[in-house]
Amino acid sequence: MALHHRARWSLRYEHGTATPYTAQHKAEPDIVLAASRLGVLDAALSDFAPPKRVRPYLPSEAAARAEEQRLLADLAELEAP
Repeated sequence: MALHHRARWSLRYEHGTATPYTAQHKAEPDIVLAASRLGVLDAALSDFAPPKRVRPYLPSEAAARAEEQRLLADLAELEAP
């Protein structure tokens, strides 16, 4: 189970607690799941999908957009045959 989920989750075991099996999402550290049994945690991690992040395609400021366009144009010139 640890190998199956290791790309997205950091898994821990804490002996002596009501929910000894815990998983913390690597990209969203505030997301933590806990379970009393390993099989339950495995099922939860398999079904859980964290919220998708919206990523802007262009910077919001005009100067930043212009700089990005200049960098892309320079890169295109380097790649041209």
